[in-house]
Amino acid sequence: MKAENQSNQALLETIAKIPATGAWQRGVNLYALELVEQAETPLTTESLRKTLLNGAQDWHQYSEGGCALIWDADIAERLCSPSELKRKRGGE
Repeated sequence: MKAENQSNQALLETIAKIPATGAWQRGVNLYALELVEQAETPLTTESLRKTLLNGAQDWHQYSEGGCALIWDADIAERLCSPSELKRKRGGE
């Protein structure tokens, strides 16, 4: 493994160890894993936010710009429990 990827691998391992007891936390962890996996450069404390935002000013702009899931149904499927998803008719 390249030295430059060791920091990203350590971050992935740390995220994977975070307990996720509900659908929301599992979804948040999945978002975090995807962001780190997609990072093309080593992530450091100093570069983490800037690198992951991918040019956006903040997380709202990141989401609105289409860098994250944008369809209500996709977001609901990731972040809701099965009963919540059913109550919300699959994210409608």
